[in-house]
Amino acid sequence: MSAKCSFSVDGLASFTDCGVCWDVADNPTTQKAHISSGNKAGDFTVTIAGLNENTKYYVRAYVVSGDVKYSKTVTFTTKTLPSGVVKGLFSVSEDKQVLFSQGNLQYQASTNTWRFAENQFDFVGDNIRGNVMENGEKCDNALIASDYAGWIDLFGWGTSGWNNGNKYYHPYDYFHDSTWIHEVSGYGPVLNNSHLCNLYGDTKNADWGVYNSIVNGGNQPNQWRTMTKDEWMFLTRKRKDAS
Repeated sequence: MSAKCSFSVDGLASFTDCGVCWDVADNPTTQKAHISSGNKAGDFTVTIAGLNENTKYYVRAYVVSGDVKYSKTVTFTTKTLPSGVVKGLFSVSEDKQVLFSQGNLQYQASTNTWRFAENQFDFVGDNIRGNVMENGEKCDNALIASDYAGWIDLFGWGTSGWNNGNKYYHPYDYFHDSTWIHEVSGYGPVLNNSHLCNLYGDTKNADWGVYNSIVNGGNQPNQWRTMTKDEWMFLTRKRKDAS
């Protein structure tokens, strides 16, 4: 986890260093964790990374001018991560970060159960590829059906189970007809006959995590969502070092 801290240095003709120090105990010093911001006066914002969840931290700005001078102490407590997430924030725009799920979203039609895979590398695939097992048998996306008791992780876009009047809306409808994309009016905004695939407003319930409870991800609806088209573009193409 991380936190942003801002401070200013002015009124000093010269100094050799300034920055922020922090600790889980009061009165943090530069002898422990700290970030240097240089020796020029001005306004600064630094990011403290690698913090533990649900932990109270004490933070002070410092400046070195002969000896070390400290600001008053500021405290904050980090949040508790929800269940089902990978630790760490991921940038999906210049000013927005999100938490990702621990693994692929999986669905069991026979029990109408949604869950996250335990690991990012877990995937269903078919009876040859994939590594997800149920009752001693390898799960198989090709067996998608309303009564299938294995797990699937391949869904048509917007097939959350929310019936908005479209022909295909169940996650197990994916392989029924290759023309399903022509039946998706209501799954997202349409521009020039092209579906932009952003699920919000009147169509938000077509988003799997918005409409459904995910048993190992908080087990409440509306705790998760699919990223928007713009967020995917930023993550995979526009951000620094996206390649």
